[in-house]
Amino acid sequence: KTDFITIWKGVTQGLHTEPGYKIPHPLLLMHGDNDTMGDIQKIAPLWASREPNCQYVIIPNARHFAILDNEPFFTSTLMEFLQKWAP
Repeated sequence: KTDFITIWKGVTQGLHTEPGYKIPHPLLLMHGDNDTMGDIQKIAPLWASREPNCQYVIIPNARHFAILDNEPFFTSTLMEFLQKWAP
C-alpha cells in the first residue's frame, strides 16, 4: 500500500494544468494498435503533436499492456530511444 501511494503521488504531482506547458525532456509515448482502454488512441496523437521532444510510436499487435503483447518491438523501440538520448 505504501509503495502504491508513493507511486500515485508521483504521478499526480507530475500533472501540469498551466496553459502551454511543455515537457522539457525527451518523451517516448507508445501504445498498442489495439488498445481500447479509455480514449488513448484519440488522445495520444494530440498529446504527441503538442510536445516538441516527443517520439510517438504505435506498437503493432498489442493492446493496453503493449510491453507484454509485443515485448520485442517495445524493447527495441525503447532501447533505440534511450541510446539516442543517452549522454
